[in-house]
Amino acid sequence: MAGAPVTEMARGQPAIPLEIIGTDALLDLRAGAAAVAIRYTRRPPLGFAAQEVCRDSFFSICSPLLLASDGRAIERAADLLRYPLIHFDWMNRDPDAPTWSRWLATARSIDPELIPDKA
Repeated sequence: MAGAPVTEMARGQPAIPLEIIGTDALLDLRAGAAAVAIRYTRRPPLGFAAQEVCRDSFFSICSPLLLASDGRAIERAADLLRYPLIHFDWMNRDPDAPTWSRWLATARSIDPELIPDKA
């Protein structure tokens, strides 16, 4: 996503060293660990200037082969419970991170046939 703008910046400013560090750690900008940081977060760290670059979105997907093997279309949220739901454990324990539990809780408000025990 950020590849093209970063590449353009590096080409346009060859005298400025560019190092990309992928980490979940919060780099200490004041100590000189980095001059600029691009963070994936909903809330910026206190005491730092922040500018939103982009927003993400999450949605459920299903393999066409898995869907075809059942022979029935997914027409409502409750239909997802016929399939295995792949979970992801967010390392930073963000309480707002997208999870099946959160998605299904929201979906229950529009599809009362969702049974909490089956999710």
